[in-house]
Amino acid sequence: MNRIFTIGAWTGGLGLGLLLLIVLLDLSYPNPLFTVFLIMGLIGVFASAALLLLQDVLGLRRALKERGLPAILIVLVILAAIRIEIFI
Repeated sequence: MNRIFTIGAWTGGLGLGLLLLIVLLDLSYPNPLFTVFLIMGLIGVFASAALLLLQDVLGLRRALKERGLPAILIVLVILAAIRIEIFI
C-alpha cells in the first residue's frame, strides 16, 4: 500500500462515517449539524474517489515504464471489469 491509497481509504471511511452519523442521530435539514456533516461527508467520499483514481493512473504509468504495453492492456481490462461491475 502506498500513501495515496492510505489517505484515500481514510478519507472515504471518515466521509462514510459522517454520513452514517447523520442517519444514526436522525438529523434532518433545519438542523445545522445536518448541513455540516453532509457537506463534510460528501467531500470526504468524493475526495477519496479522486485519490483512488489518481492511484490507478499512477499505477498504470509505473507499469508502463516497467513492463511495457501488454501489462498495461491487461491491467486496463481488469480495471474496466471491476469498475463496470461496481456500477451494474
